[in-house]
Amino acid sequence: MTQSSIVSQAVIRSIDTNSPLSHMNIRPTTSRLAVFALGLSSFATVASASDVILIVKGTVAGTSGQGVTSGPFSNAQIGEAFTFVGGINRSLSGGPSVGVRSSTVDPSIFFLEIGNVSTTDATVAPGDSATVGNDVNIGGAPVDYLLAEYEIAAGGVVTAFYQDVIAADFATNDITLLDGVYVPSNPFSWVRVSDPVNLTSSLVCWIDSLEIVSRAQLGQVMCSSATPNSTGFPGELTAEGYDHVLANELELRGTNLPIGQFSMLVGSTTAIAPMTVSNSQGLICLGGNIARFQTLVQVIGPSATAPGVGAVVFRPNLQAMPLPTGVAPAMAGETWTFQAWHRDIAGGAATTNFTTAVSVPLM
Repeated sequence: MTQSSIVSQAVIRSIDTNSPLSHMNIRPTTSRLAVFALGLSSFATVASASDVILIVKGTVAGTSGQGVTSGPFSNAQIGEAFTFVGGINRSLSGGPSVGVRSSTVDPSIFFLEIGNVSTTDATVAPGDSATVGNDVNIGGAPVDYLLAEYEIAAGGVVTAFYQDVIAADFATNDITLLDGVYVPSNPFSWVRVSDPVNLTSSLVCWIDSLEIVSRAQLGQVMCSSATPNSTGFPGELTAEGYDHVLANELELRGTNLPIGQFSMLVGSTTAIAPMTVSNSQGLICLGGNIARFQTLVQVIGPSATAPGVGAVVFRPNLQAMPLPTGVAPAMAGETWTFQAWHRDIAGGAATTNFTTAVSVPLM
């Protein structure tokens, strides 16, 4: 689908097992967990990670045509709040900062909620893109705008259009340089959600705010006194991606790990002083209700830059945290602390160890 004239993998490898590191007294639960099988030297270029997310909020204002008569949003009401989150990949085109620049949209980060109904499933059709215009001459006057389109998997199209008619909001058309919260200076910034069958009919929602967030390093390293493993180094865990729960794009990278061993992600909203664990060489820094992600991930490597050590990448589902009391979503305002727990060999005997921990406040 081409944009209208509105403005004139990395290989995924995960390993499931029913024999986790069972001697540690944490109840097992299940959850989605994906790992990118990448060498250390590839970690900066994860192909499936969005460079930017959009967070758009506002209110349903009315309908166009017949409105939405089928699909999940057929009962949406005027006055209901909406939230839209979408991923965008960095534009590969260069050129001047003034004018128009397009990027591809990333349907792997998608969330649309109107009232109490939501969907997270989207696809991409040919021509779907996100376009930023900086000081674009429209009708004889400079205008800044952003236009992005996403296809809902169940049918229909979400189109977000933000404009600043005095061209004061955007200093460039490179969306990765536009982090911030923008409030429309006029009532003509909107999100349209089309009917799944009749794409010319839609809900029309006024935008109250647009937030642009770039992918970044996240969190604070905790438990820095981690015990060295068989590589001779303490395992380390770092975080990057987005701290917004609705984006659901948090990436945790374990490094300095023994190649070929299995690892598991654990996390909690309670961080404690480092303490020893029975039958383990390492220190755990988590207390309270500990989420245990049942999927075990094999440490991979080596890489040219670090031939003696391996690495893993975890991507926990923030909408389904596997707590001992049951699966529950992480909530904005919580701070989650994570560690990687891995098998190892010490003195010829099987054991386990822990990485450092990283705490990430969620928004």
